[in-house]
Amino acid sequence: MRRREFVAAGVIATSACGARVESPLRDVSVALSEHLSVSTMYLADESGYVRQAGFRFKPMRISALQAIPLLASGKLDVILGGVPSQLLNAVARGMNIKVVAGREYVSPSCGEGYVLYAHREAFRGGAIDPRRLRGRRFSVRSRGITEFILDSFLKHFGMKPEDVERVDLPLKESLAALAGGKIDALFDIEISRSPLATSPEIVKVWRFAEVQPFHQYSFVVFGDSLLNAGLGPGSRFLAAYLAAAGDFLDGRTPKFMREFAATHGLDVKKTVAECRETFPRDGAIDHPSLQRSIDWNVSKGYATRALRAEEIVDTKFLMEGRRLLASGQWRAAAAAGGSGA
Repeated sequence: MRRREFVAAGVIATSACGARVESPLRDVSVALSEHLSVSTMYLADESGYVRQAGFRFKPMRISALQAIPLLASGKLDVILGGVPSQLLNAVARGMNIKVVAGREYVSPSCGEGYVLYAHREAFRGGAIDPRRLRGRRFSVRSRGITEFILDSFLKHFGMKPEDVERVDLPLKESLAALAGGKIDALFDIEISRSPLATSPEIVKVWRFAEVQPFHQYSFVVFGDSLLNAGLGPGSRFLAAYLAAAGDFLDGRTPKFMREFAATHGLDVKKTVAECRETFPRDGAIDHPSLQRSIDWNVSKGYATRALRAEEIVDTKFLMEGRRLLASGQWRAAAAAGGSGA
């Protein structure tokens, strides 16, 4: 796949004779999910790290169904998200797509990663027993992480997939539906920052972290354009991302985070103050988590072939990104053009 041209001036470099010259930036298009977990990517941009690494950030709000063909064809550079069946099937067909770094996981001690919340009415005034949700309406995204978690919940409590009704709703609509009693339960990572979390009508029933602590559900995924651009560009991008991830873990808050909270009816102060230790500072990839996701997609018939986690992972960009970050050379490499750029 032909690499994209550098398209805009921005990074200041120094020539051999000492004169300051403009070094062009490379557009990097990133598909992002509608969740607070992408705050680190926005912080990388707001901090100037993406630019210092030689890129101009182009966020894209598109579905996995739309993103995977674009990623494989080089029209999209990066996905921040899970490993949906579309990605697995693309890899099985030989498309050049790889998981290059790890991101979010469910922590048993930090945050509210995919907690099951239910409307109190679902229990008809009785005990808050998860098994009493049999026959109730759950908001889940079809073929997504919440469907995977719902299946884990049902298996844990000895229920079958057909024992509950599934309603496919995006985040904002699902919160409103739960508040209005149009659905009975949902798994979510944002509701703890919502006024619903303190409503006497909404109860916390179960935590996914109880059965799969530290399950990693979000990754950095590269497509053909970065995978075939040499080691330099992809490694610098990951170094910029990891620099921002470290800042975020240390308490730095991007403007995006406050704006997201306000837009989705979340408590802004609570959102900013909540525990953040839900992803690895070094971008480590948890292979067992990947394999669980792959095996689930195969068991549901969503994935066409049983892959090994190693088939969809490429760690060389992460290894080099860590080295560049430790040495500070990711900025210098961008200014000089960098290897493989």
